[in-house]
Amino acid sequence: MSSVYIKQHLQIQNRMASLFQAKVYKAIQAQVRQTTADIHHGGLKYAKDRVVEHDFNAHIGPVLMGLYKTAGVAVANRTSSVLAINKAGEMQLMLKYRTFGHNEKWTQEIISYFRQYLLDKAVTPISDTTKNIILRMLSKGIDEGKSVAEIVKQLETTDINRNRAQLIVRTETTRAANYGGMMSAYNNDYEMEKTWNEVKDKRTRITHRHGTGVGGEKIELLDRFSNGLLFPGDPDGSASEVCNCRCVLTYSPKRDANGRLIPKKKKPVQHTEVPTLDDAEQEQEQEQMYHPTLASVLAQGAAVAVISKIIDNLN
Repeated sequence: MSSVYIKQHLQIQNRMASLFQAKVYKAIQAQVRQTTADIHHGGLKYAKDRVVEHDFNAHIGPVLMGLYKTAGVAVANRTSSVLAINKAGEMQLMLKYRTFGHNEKWTQEIISYFRQYLLDKAVTPISDTTKNIILRMLSKGIDEGKSVAEIVKQLETTDINRNRAQLIVRTETTRAANYGGMMSAYNNDYEMEKTWNEVKDKRTRITHRHGTGVGGEKIELLDRFSNGLLFPGDPDGSASEVCNCRCVLTYSPKRDANGRLIPKKKKPVQHTEVPTLDDAEQEQEQEQMYHPTLASVLAQGAAVAVISKIIDNLN
């Protein structure tokens, strides 16, 4: 199963590249165009000073959110199909799944989760890296005595940002795809475990391989792996752990001592004798209370971790 998942994950990465790589590159270049406009307006020194003053790239956020929704929902649909349970209570593995479908509930949860991280973990780092590239190219051009026209042309035609667009799409696709899969497994009617699977080639990080890293680790669905990540591409991971990662999670149902699947415990909703609109609202409220979204559970866990860290620092 892991090899099938990896193959499908790489296919999704390629699909996301075809859909979003040009858009990411265009968003990055918008920041470059801002600098070239400043050069034409006030010269090289003026433009260099203005680079630092610009806040962040407002163009990249909507593009990334579109990628998160597309990849996340696609893998959520796939995982839901793969983890289908038949009437006999056994896994009914179906490798043909709905691709790039639309699910409003999952879409909203993906937006809710990634909105927490979009600015600090994606938009700002991407913007800052672009700033540094622009500043280095401006400084080098000035030091080498290049003309304004030469520097502008170099800024507009460099391959650095094309390569960055490719890396960004790969990284963010892995992030969104694995969250989407984990979200689907979390919403399954049965208790689930997750396994970290790596692409078995020389490009894979040593820390992600079997034997030398997290590759092959199987843990509880909401636990963190030994490298501290909840899933490949986890926004809380360092760049050295998540950039260009191609790893993918697989999921399996937990079983009891008799080998039977373990259903999730759900508290029943209490209705009046005659169902009313209030009953429907009550059921929705109780569903949110007793079965909160994965995004809210992870956010709560992050808040507890921060509070614990503050307490530890005070002791």
